[in-house]
Amino acid sequence: MRVYLDVCCLNRPFDDQAVPRIRLEAEAVVAVLAMCESGAASLVGSIAIDQEVAHIHREDRRERVRLLCRLVSKWQGADDAVKEHAQVLIGKGFSAMDALHVACAKRADADVFLTTDDRLVKLGKKHRAAAGLRLVNPVAWILEVTQHEN
Repeated sequence: MRVYLDVCCLNRPFDDQAVPRIRLEAEAVVAVLAMCESGAASLVGSIAIDQEVAHIHREDRRERVRLLCRLVSKWQGADDAVKEHAQVLIGKGFSAMDALHVACAKRADADVFLTTDDRLVKLGKKHRAAAGLRLVNPVAWILEVTQHEN
C-alpha cells in the first residue's frame, strides 16, 4: 500500500495537541508513519512536499517534518504528465499547490492521499475521477484499515 501524506498531515504531530480533532489526526498520522516504518505501507513523497516544507517558517518544525520525510520510499518529480494533470485539477477548483500534490501522488501510483484539509477532501470526493485516487482524512483512513485487520 502506497500512502501520500500532504504537508498538513506531516505537520499534524507538531500542532497543538490540546484540540481533540488535532490530537486524533496526529495519532492517525503517527500510526500511518509507523505502518511505513514497519513496511506495512510505503510513503510517497514529491517535489510538492519538498517545496512546501522548505517554506515552513519555524526552523525547528521544518527540520522535524524533514525527519519524517526520511521514510519516503518513492519520490515523484513534476514531469509533463504531472503538470498536465495538475492543470486539469486546477480547472476543477483545486489550488495550484493542492493540484500539484494530487497529481504527484497519482503519478507515483499512491493508493490513497491523506490530508487534514476538509476542503481538499470534499474536492477530492467531488472530482475523484479527475484526481485519479481517493483523498481522505487520516483518521477515517486508519479506522478503515484497522477495521479490515480485525
